[in-house]
Amino acid sequence: MNALVLFSEEIDNDTAILNGSRAEYALTHHTLKVGSEISYAIWEGTLGEAIVEEIKVNEVSLRLLSKREPIAQQELTLIVSVPRPQTQKKVIHLATVLGVKELHFIRSAYTEKSYLMSHTLKSESINYHILRALEQCKNSLPPKVEIFDRFKPYIEDTLSSRFLPSDTGFLLSTCTEMQSFPTLKHQENTNIYLAIGPESGWNDFETETFINLGFNELSLGKQILRVETATAVALGQISLLKKLDML
Repeated sequence: MNALVLFSEEIDNDTAILNGSRAEYALTHHTLKVGSEISYAIWEGTLGEAIVEEIKVNEVSLRLLSKREPIAQQELTLIVSVPRPQTQKKVIHLATVLGVKELHFIRSAYTEKSYLMSHTLKSESINYHILRALEQCKNSLPPKVEIFDRFKPYIEDTLSSRFLPSDTGFLLSTCTEMQSFPTLKHQENTNIYLAIGPESGWNDFETETFINLGFNELSLGKQILRVETATAVALGQISLLKKLDML
């Protein structure tokens, strides 16, 4: 069973009370019965188990039984060229469940202008999809999601000020002439940045800009991957290399 994400304003000591739409959400998306036990996650807070004490019209009351620390996020920023709306949802989900600290959607040369106007990129929708992902993975730490509608200002004003000499940046591609993940080892890394372009790839200017900033151009293989597949593969590679002390 998925966890139920709670918010600090819903909690008083060891009791959580959900009212109105929040109670409706909990009853709709979770199998709640009086006396049943459910995992909970306090948004940006602790995790634990709770007992459903009372269910009334437009109100659900839970007693919090235990408390433990959330699963730590990776010091990792995921940069993704804005994909189609359905893919946006999948990337937000993956970034959340795989512990990405920051997710930057940026406009690249091959980004369809309509993708930036998607309802999925509205803050309310982003928070909803993050909440659903946190419930699925039973964690409480959401990624910070930012939207950038211009490539050059993003690089010059945002990324260049955050990307430090001690950080490692990966510019992902399907070009087979580039080195693959296992051949690159970086000692004492502080932060990792992953840049994933559209299926058609970054253009020459964008590629050169990332490389000049200090990113390493890496291959994900010969096949052209969907954005969500490339995201999952890349994050999986990073997690594996960290466990092997190769990053």
